[in-house]
Amino acid sequence: MLNKFDLRFAGFLQDEGVVSLKECEERYNKSQSTLKRCVYRINKYLPNHQAFLIKQNQVFSQIDRQKYESLCQKLSLEEYSTNIGERIMSILFKGFFDDTINQTQLYKEIDLSQTTKKKDNRILKEKLAEMNLKAENLYRLGIRIKGSEAEYRKYIALKLSNIVELDKDDHITARKANTPIQKKVFITYIETILSIHRKTKKVILELLDKNSLSVDYASKKFLYIYLAISTLRIERGHCIQEETKGMPEVPAYHLFDHPLESKHMDYIMASLNYKGLVQFPFNQSVNSVVEALVLTVKNEIQQELYTEKALFESLYSYIYKCKILNLLGYSFYDTKLERTYTELKHIYQMVKKTIQEVETIVNIRFSRYQLSVICLIIGRFLMKNRLAGRNIKKVFVITNSSSEKVHYFEESLKRYVEFEIVGYATINELHKLERFDYDEVIVFSSRIQALLLQNGFSSVRLNYYLELEDVKRLIDVGFTSNHNRKLIASELAEKAAGKTSAEIVQLLKEDYDDYFL
Repeated sequence: MLNKFDLRFAGFLQDEGVVSLKECEERYNKSQSTLKRCVYRINKYLPNHQAFLIKQNQVFSQIDRQKYESLCQKLSLEEYSTNIGERIMSILFKGFFDDTINQTQLYKEIDLSQTTKKKDNRILKEKLAEMNLKAENLYRLGIRIKGSEAEYRKYIALKLSNIVELDKDDHITARKANTPIQKKVFITYIETILSIHRKTKKVILELLDKNSLSVDYASKKFLYIYLAISTLRIERGHCIQEETKGMPEVPAYHLFDHPLESKHMDYIMASLNYKGLVQFPFNQSVNSVVEALVLTVKNEIQQELYTEKALFESLYSYIYKCKILNLLGYSFYDTKLERTYTELKHIYQMVKKTIQEVETIVNIRFSRYQLSVICLIIGRFLMKNRLAGRNIKKVFVITNSSSEKVHYFEESLKRYVEFEIVGYATINELHKLERFDYDEVIVFSSRIQALLLQNGFSSVRLNYYLELEDVKRLIDVGFTSNHNRKLIASELAEKAAGKTSAEIVQLLKEDYDDYFL
């Protein structure tokens, strides 16, 4: 039998194509022997020519996404081992849509014993308590879930978001890679959801259009689901009674007549991922966090931050949303951000340190996922802030090659980093180094590098025909990437003011010869 982790792991392996068992071990915190057994279980449900291969501690996938989805779709409930989380999900869905839950009957449907039911009840009680919910016993009927309506809806909406997709016309369909228990939930409750969605979809589309708003796919799906199940619950008399405390001010959309329901829906709207910058009202705690982050960035780069205003606005909008999301207690998680703290390690540590210094003061807590998004925002504007000619490294080349070869190398390197060759000489002309102001000496051979070292000079050895490792080596010693460099429009306009077309062309060729021909 397969379980939820098996299917999740198979999806990861398919997506990666080739991955080491060591990386899998670190990612899932499971031993390599456990992961191998998982692969062997999965392979029992795949034809031999599609089976995952393990060679030299690497796992190779022989299936594409379509084959993976086919594996999930063919798997029956009898071939699947549910975990406690999935069984609790089935109970909570039953209670949400059918009001009462006959656990005995439910466990029979998924072929589980009453002993398992009794063991699960303790975990169910703990899970309900976490969400400010509790089970009320109904004589000869089963149980009914009571408590925080907002928490109950959030749980159902998030679980449904993992089960359904939207087609090109925004119709709700089943996710192709659903587990057997997810397929059962979809089949059982989809008609109830669709009957409401047909009415609420129009409301959402009109609201977005009226307010010139555009949300990403995950947010739109969540919004459709949340409004549909909220409408259903309100019609059945299950209204939100508690107000979410500490919320900042948000735009009002008046989606429900009930004041608390309408306000809560406004919070949901404000928590979504919009494709444009959302303008939120002033909030002192959010402003304090953003000011601290921007100051840290400015101190770090030690140069003028030309993108400061845009960076501030983007950080403010995201952190304002974080405050709302954290009070609502949910997020749109993106697995692609899991490696941000290692890929952007320097920025991540800088952000984390700054946030730790201010979050207790402003009473906003950030998850690692949210810190990763903040890193991406800062990283994006630091790239936009890269100005041509602001960090030019002065280079001296030691080579026995001709000037033509040096000039070719110069043009090749300009594709990758910003620099200026201030001079070049042969190994027999080291005395020339004393006459030049330079940052780095570049050589093309280990022999010349060793001779320089003997004479007290450090150097960077590169391949004459550049490779990616050469560029990385230069970046590591302080060179600045030429990628996505910017010119300041106001400076260029000032230099060109009053000049003729011919004079402007001459100016561009002389002062910006790396950018204009």
